[in-house]
Formats: sequence, structure tokens, C-alpha cells
Amino acid sequence: MEMRIETNDAMTARRKENGIYIFGGTSEGRELAELILDKWNHALPLLKSTEKLIQKPRLCIYTASPYGSSLLPKDCHLDVFAGRLSRGDIQELCRDRPPFILIDATHPYACDISNNLQHAASIFQIPYLRIIRDGSGRSLNGGSSFGKHPSASVSSEKKIRFFNSLCDIASFLKGTSGNILITTGSKELRPFISIPDYSSRCFIRALPTIEAIDYCMQLGFKQSHLLLMQGPFSEEMNAAILRKTGARYLVSKDSGKRGGFFEKVRAARKLSVEMLILKRPAEAASLSECICEGPDEALEKLLPYLYDF
Repeated sequence: MEMRIETNDAMTARRKENGIYIFGGTSEGRELAELILDKWNHALPLLKSTEKLIQKPRLCIYTASPYGSSLLPKDCHLDVFAGRLSRGDIQELCRDRPPFILIDATHPYACDISNNLQHAASIFQIPYLRIIRDGSGRSLNGGSSFGKHPSASVSSEKKIRFFNSLCDIASFLKGTSGNILITTGSKELRPFISIPDYSSRCFIRALPTIEAIDYCMQLGFKQSHLLLMQGPFSEEMNAAILRKTGARYLVSKDSGKRGGFFEKVRAARKLSVEMLILKRPAEAASLSECICEGPDEALEKLLPYLYDF
């Protein structure tokens, strides 16, 4: 997929009714929305002073949950929508109210939504941008085969193992003893209920939502083992939680600098806690022209779409 830049006439036609659609309640999505609003807010007084008319497109951001939308800035130029969208929902949205650009700022592990956005962009010929997050864990991974579990690899740094799936991590943990701190989110906990005595061994750190509490309780995790809070967390906070839970294992995604990954590594290293890391899915090679390494780069590519004088 290539980054398709529209002509001014085409952009103007789309701008009349539609706008810029950002998908993702991630820090990247929030920061990009703030950068766009800041550009507009700084430009408006200047344009008024020169008696030029500015026509701004709609800026819409779609988050998976009301919690994600609650973290976004309040601005009259920003429309926020919360709720999970299926492939059909996204196609209907793009067909009925086609944006003139789709921005994928979803989490690195949210493969389904990214695939659905790319599919819709291809069908309806809408320009697509993907904001990627640095992969801190990859720099730790030596990639050598490790020990008893065939699906694991070990980094050159001790006590750090990488796995291809959460099921593989749970399978590895079946042969261990000691407490486990799971920080991969509440929606992906089901594999861990296969661990013997999981309700006593496992502690869950997840977002503070009613849905998270309900799901954890439904799966049989102890309420006293739920640590519901918004990250990212400092090294000190991670260390305090590891001490409190008495964890011997820390389960994490490769969430990068923005997700507080390095702070987890330093805290685990300090306390000799073994890290079990879910490998990040690879971005499709065909997206190379569409990829932006962070909100600042995305903003540069968006500049032609922000104004119509």
C-alpha cells in the first residue's frame, strides 16, 4: 500500500462534509490530535489578522472504550467516538462518510483493527497513515533458542524471555512456581486460567474500568489480586508493585518507551524478577510508504490536509 496524496480539488471536495479520522485511544493518537488542534489554534489568529478565511476539516477520533475517550482533550473542533468497530462498521463509516485520510494510531498489538482499516482504505481509495511505536524489547532479544520451552527465545540479558503468543507464555508458566504479575491487559487473560492455582498465583494490572473488573472476576481471578490503574509507570512504581505482589515473573508486551517498557525492565532487573514478553507483530512490508515513526512525523505528512484557504 502506498501513501496516496490527493489533488487540492479532491481534498476540497472531501473536506466539505468529512475530515481527518484518527483511530486509537493510544498516547500517539491523543498526541497527534493535540498537535493538530494546536496548529489550528495558533493559525487562526494570524489568518484573521490577514482577513483570510480558514476552512478546517472535521477532526474525528475513534477509541475502543469510553475510558480511552475520556483522556482526550475537550475542543470544539474535535469529535470523539467510543466503541469497538467491526470490519463492517469501518467499511460502512468509510462508505457513508468517507474521510480524506485514515490515520491508524492503534496499539501495536491491535492487529485486527489495523487490518480492517487497511482493507477499508484499499476498497474506498482513501489515503492511509500508520503511526508505529518504537519496539524497545527487540533491542533486548538475542533470538537464541531457549531451554525447555520450544516457543521461547532468550535475550542476551538474563531473565528476559520472548514468546510468540500468550498461550505460549501460559504454557511455560505451568511448569513454574511463584507469583505472576500480568500486565498485558484484561481482555487477554483467558490463556492464564490454564495455569495450576492461577487465582492464587496471578496478579492482574489493568486499566481501571468496570469491564476489566467484571471480566477478571468472571474468569476467577481474585478481586484482591486486581491492580487497576492507568500507566505508564515509573521504575519505582513497578518495583513497589513487584514487591507487594511477591512476583517471580512479570508478563508484558513490548510496549516501547511510550508504554513504559524500559521502566518495567529496570524494576524487574533490580528485583531479579523474570520477564516474559509477548513479541510484537511485524508491520506489513507493503505499508512502508504509509508508516510514520511517531505523531510528529505524522503531523508533517498531514500538513497538506489541515487547511483550505
